[in-house]
Amino acid sequence: EPEDVRQLIMAGYLLEQHPLSIELSLKEYKEIMTEFLAKDIKYPTLSNIGERIGERNLISPILDVLNKAFKKLNEIVKPDLILLSGGMTKLPMVRKRLSVFFGMEPQTIPDPDKAVSRGAAIYHYYLHQGYRPTAILAESIYLEMRGHKKLKLVPSGVPLPYEEEFDFNTEGKTKDIAIPLYRTGSSLPFAKRRFSLSKLYPPKTKIKAKIKVDLLKVMEFQAWVEERPSDKITITIDFNRDTKQKKTSVDVKQRIEPSVVEKIEKSRQVIKEKEGSSREVQYNELTEFFNSIPYTSKPNYAKLTEKEIVNSRNIDQVVRGLLNIQRKTHHKIREKIILLLGDIVSEHRIHVNYPNIISRVTKNMARYVDMIQNLDNPIPKEINITVRYAIETIGKTKTIDLQRNVIASLITWVNEP
Repeated sequence: EPEDVRQLIMAGYLLEQHPLSIELSLKEYKEIMTEFLAKDIKYPTLSNIGERIGERNLISPILDVLNKAFKKLNEIVKPDLILLSGGMTKLPMVRKRLSVFFGMEPQTIPDPDKAVSRGAAIYHYYLHQGYRPTAILAESIYLEMRGHKKLKLVPSGVPLPYEEEFDFNTEGKTKDIAIPLYRTGSSLPFAKRRFSLSKLYPPKTKIKAKIKVDLLKVMEFQAWVEERPSDKITITIDFNRDTKQKKTSVDVKQRIEPSVVEKIEKSRQVIKEKEGSSREVQYNELTEFFNSIPYTSKPNYAKLTEKEIVNSRNIDQVVRGLLNIQRKTHHKIREKIILLLGDIVSEHRIHVNYPNIISRVTKNMARYVDMIQNLDNPIPKEINITVRYAIETIGKTKTIDLQRNVIASLITWVNEP
């Protein structure tokens, strides 16, 4: 009974964690499909249109539609195109039967459920052929000029890295210049920057500018007075992060080089001694100081990891790159990389073909086990999670001797007073 069959299939799936499987030879499969395909039935003619051939086969519903078309048009209809949308038409024998019946090759619609996997397979194939995808900027970047006009700095679709120079003139006497940047179709700037030149310049002073966008979509905007190239400013914007400038109250001595800190103290002393100086002089001195502070953004390790994997030609390069990044990055990215390394070394093919990868990963993971034993207070979440993932990865390497050493070492550490 159908219900009994259903229960048998479900039982196999639930209890044994795999669906019921029956092996069929190609000959047996064709014998089963013969009646369903109705191979003796040909495209209808005037002499046999409307003839019934039974219901439980592939051709019967097609003949029914052709018969209805004949009654309406009083002629045998020949389709211009056969379009297969899925279902049973995915079976090669069904497609071949329809091709013979209609006398033309059917066209198929790609399965949308497989679009991602198909794209990944094609992409992976071209990577192995030596092809490297070109990074592009998905949308144009504009600079707002006077009169709310927008100048296109970077066109969409341009290959990265990108570099372009342009120039503009100041409107009046000024040393402060605003840089509002817009994306395609946006009425609001995604970033607003303002820079100050070293002194007040007359109207229509020519300003040279250069814009660069690197592979990680970090934009660098430089501007300087044409007659005075040394009077240059640099603005850096990362499209992958919040582009708004953030105020900070951290101690500058913790993040700035000692020489720069010394310059801070000197600047303060100079301003303190010039109590009668104009506000403009003080402003210029402070501006000079702030322009001297180096840009100290943190690298985007998630993007670097993605780039490392995409540009690797083989699994050995992937592992080398991941190990190199996880030594530098913060714990959240490190944990994900350790999990990924565990998935890689758990593959049987890696054990057979790449013993050097197994050795490299196990040595790297073992140092995390040593790390937890050398800490006075191994409570932080970073240590707990990172070490646990490292131990799991060691287990996946199937290196028995190392696993025994790790277990013995941990037991000794736990039992210590």
